[in-house]
Amino acid sequence: MTFSFRAAAIVLGLTCCWADPLSLESGLSSPISVFPASISYGLHFSTWDGRKSCRPREYRVAKAEEDVVEIIQRVAKEGEKVKVIGAGLSFSGVQLADDDVGVMLSLDGMNRILSVKGTQVEVEAGIRLRDLCERLAADHGLALPNLGATATQSIVGAASTGTHGTGTELGAIATQIVRLRVVDGKGGVHETSETEDAELFRAARVGVGAVGVITRVTLQAVPLWKMQFTSFPYSLTNLLKDLPNLMSQYKRLQWSFTPFSDNATVLVREDVPWDTPIDPPGPDGGCWSKTQPTRPTCTDLSYKTLTDSQQQYKSRKLYTEMEMFVPVEDSRKAIEDYVAWIDTVRDQHDPAVSVSVMVRYVASDDIFLSPMSGRDTAVLSVIVAGDRQQSGDPGEFESFSKGLQGVCETKYKGRPHWGKVNWTRLTGQSWENQNLFLREEKTPEYLRRAYGEENWDRFQKVMQRMDPQGMFVNSYLRERFFANEERIQRNSVIVE
Repeated sequence: MTFSFRAAAIVLGLTCCWADPLSLESGLSSPISVFPASISYGLHFSTWDGRKSCRPREYRVAKAEEDVVEIIQRVAKEGEKVKVIGAGLSFSGVQLADDDVGVMLSLDGMNRILSVKGTQVEVEAGIRLRDLCERLAADHGLALPNLGATATQSIVGAASTGTHGTGTELGAIATQIVRLRVVDGKGGVHETSETEDAELFRAARVGVGAVGVITRVTLQAVPLWKMQFTSFPYSLTNLLKDLPNLMSQYKRLQWSFTPFSDNATVLVREDVPWDTPIDPPGPDGGCWSKTQPTRPTCTDLSYKTLTDSQQQYKSRKLYTEMEMFVPVEDSRKAIEDYVAWIDTVRDQHDPAVSVSVMVRYVASDDIFLSPMSGRDTAVLSVIVAGDRQQSGDPGEFESFSKGLQGVCETKYKGRPHWGKVNWTRLTGQSWENQNLFLREEKTPEYLRRAYGEENWDRFQKVMQRMDPQGMFVNSYLRERFFANEERIQRNSVIVE
């Protein structure tokens, strides 16, 4: 499973194994699963890397849109909050319910393909990307134009946080949505597209859970095709010089480098004719091969070259990641600045800790709070890896991630990934991080400037219309949207 709830014996100070949900009849239009809470036992949710957690008052799994409506209407009468959970893969607090007061609502029971008309596919919000890709390919000969590195996410969870793949002419996953249905904070159902309530459509596709509960989306798919995946080593020094040519040559360019070295790796994916054989060959071949988990090249159906298999996902080491989005024309200089900053913390770095930096590219869109809104974008990621039991060293991660965020925000109007770790200021004070002086603005003030005042204000108007009581606003969103309201303090001025 990608997320679980643990029954913790608070009174005895013990932690039990992951519990299976109880199936309860709740008066909803279909049965749902609930983990009961009591004085002795409380619900506990952890993100997949174990670095974030919350204790929702209640956990529910909706099986249909009617369930979502009934839950929201009941919670609204109680004056409580709802936080929707997808696959639990976000590293940030965007998915966390407020402790002891929130209802965490899973859409895992809403995982059907509802209709396929030509190349447009209507699906329920909880369907996982890997399941969707496999079923589209096998049953309809269709594929999604682009995917991120893992397909364990739900379609709406991935879209709502601005998740993306790589491709200079390809948008984020949210741009594949051409129509959607969303339930507001009073239980009302809205259907929206570019031509029907366009303001809601531009807000909800990357809605960070703030404008309602999306229950279904219609996606623009494409005919299934094949690609060849290739990776090859490169000198970082030469790569930065060759970057314009590489970006011109490879439309799906991705690359990474290891700090404190000149070692880089380039990853590319290129279309090949349909009759190109799967490579490596055999029933267990291709890019999801179990016998060749690491390979410099492979050929397969498009989605298998873009994202991971279930086995590959389960075998991954835990890690923690943050991403910053900068204008593509500034990307080379931003990378050079970050490399220079990295050199200033060489003496504080533990060589035993695995740190890598990855760069991808995404096309511009017009979605209000998409990190790609209004500009072609380069995505700079820093990853600190751990092992199968725990994610990377938190001190190293804090240093490298604050450094990246500082470089990108100070000079390049960088936008953080909503679903990856990002750092906020609650008081407006600046903070220093190894020779890097960061802004004094409060986080909402900076984000409004980075996204553009018009986009930010239009999103907040939709947010107010769809959720006037703030039912969907958790601590993470309060810290980023509301500069003048009291916020939950956590140990220090800086929280993430």
